[in-house]
Amino acid sequence: MTGQHLSVDYSLGKTLVSRTGPLSTAGALAARAESLGCGRVWTTETACDPFLPAVAALGTTNQLVVGTGVAVAFARSPMIIAQQAHDLHAFSGGRFVLGIGSQIKAHITRRYSMPWGKPIARMGEMIGALRAIFAHWYDDATLDFEGEYYSFTFNSEPFRPPVPPGLRPPPIYLASVGPRMTALAGELADGYLSHSFITEAFLRENILPTLTRTRDPRRTPLDLVITCPTVVRAADETLEQARNRAKSTIGLYGSTPAYRTVLDHHGLGALHEELNRLSRLGRWSDMSGAIDDDTLDLFCVVREDPKDAAIELLRRFGPLATSLRLPEDAMTVVEPLTALVAETATPTR
Repeated sequence: MTGQHLSVDYSLGKTLVSRTGPLSTAGALAARAESLGCGRVWTTETACDPFLPAVAALGTTNQLVVGTGVAVAFARSPMIIAQQAHDLHAFSGGRFVLGIGSQIKAHITRRYSMPWGKPIARMGEMIGALRAIFAHWYDDATLDFEGEYYSFTFNSEPFRPPVPPGLRPPPIYLASVGPRMTALAGELADGYLSHSFITEAFLRENILPTLTRTRDPRRTPLDLVITCPTVVRAADETLEQARNRAKSTIGLYGSTPAYRTVLDHHGLGALHEELNRLSRLGRWSDMSGAIDDDTLDLFCVVREDPKDAAIELLRRFGPLATSLRLPEDAMTVVEPLTALVAETATPTR
């Protein structure tokens, strides 16, 4: 689908070595990831802002690409997103990727106190607005974007950011799980960012066909970034404790209606019903008990040895992705995975 060579990416998220958050550690972790051969690092919007750590990550590296993976789009104006993305892109000499996602209704309305509309239509309009703003800044096009959710018709000269000669706009990547948002990613985005709640079969049989079906063959190939569901035993825990930790994560995601489509794909709709029931009762600690070992191994690679985890990840996702993105608590897998990728450096498709 892409013809690109496989790369290894790393997430700069909330579960880092330091408890003070990614801003204090992003620069050092990005520099280490670059030294280990990573192609990109991604900042996440969980407990912290995704744009600020990108400044530190870009400032301490020379070649590494840094992206938001993801920034919550519906919590922000497209103009604000475009301004932040451009500033990081220009600051780094073109090493920034804008990754956005919709989040779910509860987060948008209750956490961010922002309106919730038709997410597919609104996201399509969001991407259209971002491209219109970038075209105004980078190509001197007239800013005249009118939509149902967003309208941009004014950006006078004193408020237009300077664009370094030869710089093109940052690419826009879209995250999704459901079929309609995934179809939109294939249609409009430059790259697709998977959720970590994913399986090899769901990717192969659901995501890839949807992206391929909606992709205009005249457009550049879609970059496919897969967040690998990896858990490696920490120094202070047993392998069984690591497996239980992974089950808790699967239980949390599996309880969310927006992610039910992945469970349904494997005939596990009843598991979603049970997990959702437990979540509504506030019985979060009971969720891991609902995840059996077969379901755990379906969704997650849990290994004691980082190299064993790297081998299994490459087996599952290497033939399908252009980039394998490791979660924030799997830094020990970066080195063996980059070494394996270097040994098998062939086009992924």
